[in-house]
Amino acid sequence: MRRRTSLTRRRTTKSSAGPSMRLCANSVPATSSSVRLMPEGSAAKAGLVPGDIITKVDGAKVNGIAGIPGPEGTSVKLTVKRKSGETTDYTLTRKKFSTRRPEEITMVDDKTAKISVFSFDMSYDQDRIETLLAKAKNKPYLILDLRDNGGGLVSNLQHMLSLFLPSDTPVGTMISKTTARRFESETKGDGTDIFKVAEWSPRKLRPMMRPEGPLYSGKVAVLINGGSGSASEMCAAALKETIDAKVVGTKSAGAVLVSVISPATNGFTLQYPLSDYVTIKGRRLEGNGVVPDVEAEESRLRLPGAPDDAVAKAVQALKAIL
Repeated sequence: MRRRTSLTRRRTTKSSAGPSMRLCANSVPATSSSVRLMPEGSAAKAGLVPGDIITKVDGAKVNGIAGIPGPEGTSVKLTVKRKSGETTDYTLTRKKFSTRRPEEITMVDDKTAKISVFSFDMSYDQDRIETLLAKAKNKPYLILDLRDNGGGLVSNLQHMLSLFLPSDTPVGTMISKTTARRFESETKGDGTDIFKVAEWSPRKLRPMMRPEGPLYSGKVAVLINGGSGSASEMCAAALKETIDAKVVGTKSAGAVLVSVISPATNGFTLQYPLSDYVTIKGRRLEGNGVVPDVEAEESRLRLPGAPDDAVAKAVQALKAIL
């Protein structure tokens, strides 16, 4: 589910490896910060921690990620500055690693749990999500963190919604060219008016069927930012409109057109949109995004243990609900 038709090239022959870390360009010239380390990666094993500042790569000034990825089995020397000001050299072996980030749960306080979901794509783990939510089931407040979640599969979105909503709850309407033409044929109306088409269409997006019903019934807040797109925007909007979840953060990406990816020639893939989407309360998310109920500062470096304005404001908003 992406915003527009796009043409992308897939790497089909060469593979790349690295020290198993996610980097973020720093505001300081010629530096990068390690934001997240893979637990079994060479960077974590060597002793690097999130927030370390990389000042040199093989003795040269940092230029983005240049020089850090490379052939598997080769080495790279990183000069790292710690928060204490100490500078240390680390020689790391490049290894292949998975970028999949498992869903996480954090107990914010004795009444509030936070579940972070990083994607709705094929890496989304339904069983793990249910296990984590079961741990939060008795907490009166839950924060669903969808920041930087670029979206994914509609079926995974429907699974997520089923944990909060009865399966017969309509959350929105997907509008294809076929739906618009049927609207014109049966009503003689204007098929380009997606809001009227959505109101007319009997086919609504609903949560996945769960015989046991929703898993969580407490108060919910959803965290979003400019990196929240597609299915994560639909999720935030659905929870806001159906159970009055508080949306906290910054406006989402506004990239909600449902699309498919097809193989093309020369290693390219072609991605093209199939349908638009209107929420159950008549909001078009494409190009508009989800506007938060509570604005929160978005930190460029979201480091473990650091103050998180969005989480703090979400807790405040949840506890203010009567």
